[in-house]
Amino acid sequence: MANNISVKIRADGLKEFDKIFSEYQKWNKRQGADIVNAKLYFIALNAMQTTKTADKTKIATELMAPAQKYPTVPLAAILVNKQLTAKNKKGLNGLKMTEAIKRYIKKSISRTQFLRSGWIPAIKKLDYWNKQGDISFVKRFSPKKPVGIKQYGKDKGTVVPARPVPRCSGTIINLVGQGKQSSPTVDKILNDGLVKAVKIEMASMLRYINRKYEEKLKKLNSQTTYK
Repeated sequence: MANNISVKIRADGLKEFDKIFSEYQKWNKRQGADIVNAKLYFIALNAMQTTKTADKTKIATELMAPAQKYPTVPLAAILVNKQLTAKNKKGLNGLKMTEAIKRYIKKSISRTQFLRSGWIPAIKKLDYWNKQGDISFVKRFSPKKPVGIKQYGKDKGTVVPARPVPRCSGTIINLVGQGKQSSPTVDKILNDGLVKAVKIEMASMLRYINRKYEEKLKKLNSQTTYK
């Protein structure tokens, strides 16, 4: 049987989740590893939806605002030349700078869902593992995959899938914001998004449990004879 799900990010309410999950297992006849991997998959997909993203309009406005030290120059122009200097290249001006600013802002906006992208590796790998088990179960109940979320560079997340052993557990990991990218702000955004995703899955399991209770009660009532 599946005994627990562990998530590699602090998430309030996981104790309550484990309690509901234990009850959910009693009503589900599928293999433990299939259940755990499906739940990890659902939570990761939901987390991609519930994790807060940056405001694209706000980003563009801030980048076009005057730089603090150079009031007549857009912040984006300073950042463009700063990048070029780091590569030992000459700074830009005129039309070339205008085009460079447009590219810089476009690139910055394209990465507003960067934090969400940390769940992509786990979702891709769980796609594989779910196909080894009861894929109909996953297809029927899984949340829709969000569109427009892309991964840049190396994987910034992973999964340890559940295996069919007496005590099976799984772990989903979003590594965005670790190491040099670490910040209290990023950590809070990821954690808040994960908490919401976990609560969505808790609500889904409660609906399933209640439905099963009602079905059992209805069956018992239909078999009861009165004199």
